[in-house]
Amino acid sequence: MVSGKPDRSVKGKPLLVAALASCLFTHPLTGEDRVFSLIKKLQAGESLPINQTDEQEFLKDLLSRLDVPVASQVLVFSKTSMQKSQINPRHPRALYFSDDLYVAWVQGGFVEAIAHDPDAGPLFYLIERTPSAPAPRITSSEDCLSCHEGTRTRNVPGVLVRSLFIDPTGQPIHAAGSYLTDHASPLEKRWGGWYVTGQHGDLRHMGNTLASWLRDEQKVQFDSEAGANLDSLEGLIDTAPYLRKGSDIVALMVLEHQVGMINRLTEAERYFQNSFRVSRSLYPDLEEATTLAELTGTPLSVATSYAEKIVGYMLFRDEADLPEGGIDGDPSFQEAFQKNRRPSKASHALKDFHLGTRLFKNRCSYLIYSDAFRALHPALRDAVYHRLWTVLEGEDASGDFDHLGPSERQRIQGILRDTLQDLPKEFIKPEQGVALLKARQLKPKKTSNLTAGRPRF
Repeated sequence: MVSGKPDRSVKGKPLLVAALASCLFTHPLTGEDRVFSLIKKLQAGESLPINQTDEQEFLKDLLSRLDVPVASQVLVFSKTSMQKSQINPRHPRALYFSDDLYVAWVQGGFVEAIAHDPDAGPLFYLIERTPSAPAPRITSSEDCLSCHEGTRTRNVPGVLVRSLFIDPTGQPIHAAGSYLTDHASPLEKRWGGWYVTGQHGDLRHMGNTLASWLRDEQKVQFDSEAGANLDSLEGLIDTAPYLRKGSDIVALMVLEHQVGMINRLTEAERYFQNSFRVSRSLYPDLEEATTLAELTGTPLSVATSYAEKIVGYMLFRDEADLPEGGIDGDPSFQEAFQKNRRPSKASHALKDFHLGTRLFKNRCSYLIYSDAFRALHPALRDAVYHRLWTVLEGEDASGDFDHLGPSERQRIQGILRDTLQDLPKEFIKPEQGVALLKARQLKPKKTSNLTAGRPRF
């Protein structure tokens, strides 16, 4: 039985503080993310045995129920969590992730989870082991937003990967600066405060290493050589309490790409919807557009601007070069990551790794399949598809996508045609695409003058 009172709202949906036996939770009542789906199963009385007597078994069972692979484990030792008192270089926090869910665990602490709801965006949970109760205690948390919503996450709720100079206690040396990292970041600026296992040739990163601040010289002392090309964390930490022995370099790179893509999608949807609200406040009779061709005014400008940003990131426009000889990580992560691989008729997929000069063989983000992408407003999604087709068909003259050769563009088009259900007709029938592109470019913009009928926005 669920009871409670409205506490806050997300996109107009009431959020209840509800108690169900030993499972306490707060959530907007959409039920679309996987943590809330777990809550609903518990609520319905389903038998979902989660071992709560042992910390490791609890984490393993929880990850299994949430369909998050254990092989995705990466370890972060910086005190940049609400559980920072329990984190240090000898006791790092473990992070596990899937395409739409992030789960973090601290020894002796609770589990933190970030799940993506198609309507509400990222939602934050705390999951506590309760050995005396039949189910764990699950609560939603807004405390996480002190770090997970702001300029670092593009001013929307989001996930972030930071690289910092960390002292021997695990505290960031703020005077030395920090970096927000994604697939465009040079390896030299990545993974400060993280453990990294795997081979990466002659390039160096900031992982596996502690720093000190030279006060008289006002600079940081840091030896990146000491943390390079480690296959094992032996001597750095006791790995026995963790579900895996390492902190995989390929998993870290996938994580960085993923959070950058999801944050851009969340930002685009938020600001595009805001442009609608502003337009409707000025013109209450406006009809809502469902395609790019129907947009006008500010919503059109917002849609085309964010479509450019999304497609640029989606197609790895500014991806940093990998070291000569590429990178080599744990095959277990790569196998787990590709479990939901979607092959084309020619057996190509967006989740195929390259790991030589770049992360993926076919440089179009697999997050085009995500709930976050599918939840974009239809007109905004149409704008993204239109820009994406323009690039893949070779109709873009900007030079910004010259890193994609003709054969790779053709492979990506084939993958999208064979694996996506809602593609615009130019993808399905390429011969119609150029004519449609010209028609859209030459089509006069609709007036927003209410005397000229009922314009769309």
